[in-house]
Amino acid sequence: MRRLKKILSQYLRERWMSYLWVLLLYFSGYILGALGPGALDAGQKQQLTLLVDHFWQNLSSLDVDRGRYFWSLVLEQGRSLFLLFLGGLFVLTLPLVWVVVFLRGFALGFTAAFLTAEKAAAGAVLALVALLPQNLFFLPMYWAAAVSSQRFALYWLKSRLGRRQGDGRDVLLAYFLVFLLYGGLLFLGALTETYFTPVLMKQIWRLLN
Repeated sequence: MRRLKKILSQYLRERWMSYLWVLLLYFSGYILGALGPGALDAGQKQQLTLLVDHFWQNLSSLDVDRGRYFWSLVLEQGRSLFLLFLGGLFVLTLPLVWVVVFLRGFALGFTAAFLTAEKAAAGAVLALVALLPQNLFFLPMYWAAAVSSQRFALYWLKSRLGRRQGDGRDVLLAYFLVFLLYGGLLFLGALTETYFTPVLMKQIWRLLN
């Protein structure tokens, strides 16, 4: 346990600036996303409200093909994770990493704010149970992947400028392997959203109705 704490402490000490930048981007997106519902016109807001109302009213009887839903989640989240991987391979594509992080924050902020604004306390509870469980896996995955992408791109730049020595193939292999670990978090998040979150939402729906 002590060794694990030491490794984690060293990991954060070496990367805290990168994490600070990633979190700044993410929460900037979240705040702007939270302001997004106020920018919708009446027609757009009505359409979204109708979708939320239909979902809420039919939640208790909602039945989906969980296998298909799971793999659609894996593909959706996997595309974003692949963009983070790709963004770190070249310095010129590094801004792609920042865009992905910002947009993830924007989407989450918009969803949470819209549900809360339209359904008040019930909407806040719905946003919490619908978004929190899977994002306990997805958010650390995105943040850590973005940090890895940044560090790899900067390593590649320094090696090209002759400021960093070492076998680039080993670093590239490590970069690939660490993204496989992030893929494990992706699968855990998708499993949670597919099999745990719907059950939790139905329980909350029964309590609120």
